Amino acid sequence: MSRESIDFIDCDGITFDGYDYDLQVWVRNYIVENCGHPASMRPGCCNGDRYAGEDIRNVEHSRRCFVCGVAWDTCDCGVVN
Repeated sequence: MSRESIDFIDCDGITFDGYDYDLQVWVRNYIVENCGHPASMRPGCCNGDRYAGEDIRNVEHSRRCFVCGVAWDTCDCGVVN
């Protein structure tokens, strides 16, 4: 099974709709979606559980460099955002 949708990233490099690969969470309208893991695996099973319901703009490492795609605070490509 493969996904056929795309991720939408705003002008600040933040995923506002789709999958944020750095945080490994699904995002809809800037809000982190619940992961859907069974209750027996919670709490703390993944970032989807940890950040569920939070605005991704307030989550550390959510901004990406436009050049290399890495979290902007860990980017080493030399481009300043």
